[in-house]
Amino acid sequence: MFQLNQVALVIFTTNQNQWHNTWVAIIFCWKAARQPLFSEIDNLSKVTLIAYPAPLKSGHLKKKGILSLIMVISLIGLSRGLQLQYRSTGRQDILPVVQLINDLVRTTGVDVLYKIPDDKINLGSFEKKKYSQFCEDGITEKIFEVIGTTNKFYLDFGGTEDTNNSEVLHKEHGFTGVLWNGGDINCPYTKVHKEFVTAENIVELMKKYEIPDEFDFLSIDIDGNDWYVWKALCESGKRPRVVVIEYNATFPPPQDKIIEYNASHEYDLTIYQGASIQAMYNLGRHLGYSLVAAESEGYNLFFIRDDIDTSMFYRVNDVEYHYKTPKLGHRPCGDDGRHTTDCLKTYRIDGILGHKPDLLNRPWVESSTFLESP
Repeated sequence: MFQLNQVALVIFTTNQNQWHNTWVAIIFCWKAARQPLFSEIDNLSKVTLIAYPAPLKSGHLKKKGILSLIMVISLIGLSRGLQLQYRSTGRQDILPVVQLINDLVRTTGVDVLYKIPDDKINLGSFEKKKYSQFCEDGITEKIFEVIGTTNKFYLDFGGTEDTNNSEVLHKEHGFTGVLWNGGDINCPYTKVHKEFVTAENIVELMKKYEIPDEFDFLSIDIDGNDWYVWKALCESGKRPRVVVIEYNATFPPPQDKIIEYNASHEYDLTIYQGASIQAMYNLGRHLGYSLVAAESEGYNLFFIRDDIDTSMFYRVNDVEYHYKTPKLGHRPCGDDGRHTTDCLKTYRIDGILGHKPDLLNRPWVESSTFLESP
């Protein structure tokens, strides 16, 4: 069993057959002050998690007659299982547990079943919000701290007055670059050029603004054709070293979904936008990029170009590990991507609806439609 900084969790169940059907009864996390991080959750399951301030062996517990069967799994695995249970039941009391578990993994680097190796960097542990919409800034800074910079140039589209993914690089790390937005934006620290970006015009726009063939940072957030534009940009010969791109976390892996391409698509506050993490990952591998991180709110993915060493990062190209439930969005729609009654149940604990379901039932397509088989 694993222990780090006086944190150790043990997971018990009295019935192995019920492991995937029923979950947590009690969760405690002990730190140096031995203060419980989690409190009792009634009737979630027959599984019990208890943390001890020192390592314990299963044999010792059995001798004390605590339980006849002891199982130890990862917190990440537990979080995923609870998310699946939430999707099937809609129980709101599961969500605080999922959030606490995810916070524990992110802040301590502990996955219970195993320690994140000393020679690996868990980028999620470096989340920090300075200017970005969520906590992308800390991950961005850590990536460049590790891989270094070249020309310190960025291209950021979907730029706004503030909360830009490139803003921390511009203000604190000497980067310069270009921001685009389809509307009239007055940004206090740099100019945002009014451009409506499509897969058809991206090449001409890059010529117009003299975007170099290779540059350090690309951020794509256009709430629609992100997948298609990234593909067109890289296939034109542009090779950003780091790519941050928004994805549609409504669909967990392995669901491979992209909105049907429409050059004039505009975001309408529904879930009909962008592409799932699986589709983004498939495109990244096609273009020669590795998935290295995802911020915890379920909005942005981080990719690094394959010719750059990513061996020091934890769980590179592990789609299941990096997927996060959308904190402001809806539960997944049907397997075919169409609206169901279940879509109306929000992920948000406060009950405020985030992205609306697509009542128009517009079609989704798979990335395999556009990508050649290896």
